Amino acid sequence: MVGDSFRSAAQTAVAPQVKLRGPMSDLAPTSWKPTEVQCFASSRANELPVSFLVDDRKIEVRAVLDSWREPDYLYFKVEAENGGVYELRHHEHEDWWQARESLLRG
Repeated sequence: MVGDSFRSAAQTAVAPQVKLRGPMSDLAPTSWKPTEVQCFASSRANELPVSFLVDDRKIEVRAVLDSWREPDYLYFKVEAENGGVYELRHHEHEDWWQARESLLRG
């Protein structure tokens, strides 16, 4: 029947994935690496990152280009002293950081 074939096609259709925030959040989830981050100390914990480690090299943050919040994470897109653009994310409940080089510049 026509109704049966329509229902079958609808049931097998794959719904598009919906992201909470632009394409930066999880473009390549496997590219996130654990890191240590030093933050500007103020009345709010971990307010702004000032440096972080990449392959045991300390990278100074030149500018915070963007920041946003998603469930469980606080994200920062930063420009580093070496000219690179990185994304940092802090898991606020478990208090650990990850970093990756940004695929999208500035």
